[in-house]
Amino acid sequence: MTNHPTPAQIETLVEFLEQNVGIAKGLLRTNQAKMEIKRQWASVAITLNSLGGANKNGQGWAKEHQMTQSVPVASPAENVNLGLENQAAVIGSCTSPIPGTSQDTLQITSA
Repeated sequence: MTNHPTPAQIETLVEFLEQNVGIAKGLLRTNQAKMEIKRQWASVAITLNSLGGANKNGQGWAKEHQMTQSVPVASPAENVNLGLENQAAVIGSCTSPIPGTSQDTLQITSA
């Protein structure tokens, strides 16, 4: 058995968090909400563990969520291992232009 979640477990965890935004963002702080959150993490842990891969209790899956939140995301300029198509998709999804450039003149060059 492994401590590393499988892609299916991660996908299911992400779906759970998308459906439970208050849990994902840590917005629920009352004692009653904390008890409900523990119950929901225990419930989703059963589902996640049934998919194979990592086997954790609710607290372990909550910690997995916290650890994945703190992973820094590299910018396209920092990650030279991305393919040109992925770089263009990432750059195209930016909501503001890169300082010192305009969206019209941005060119992608391979390293």
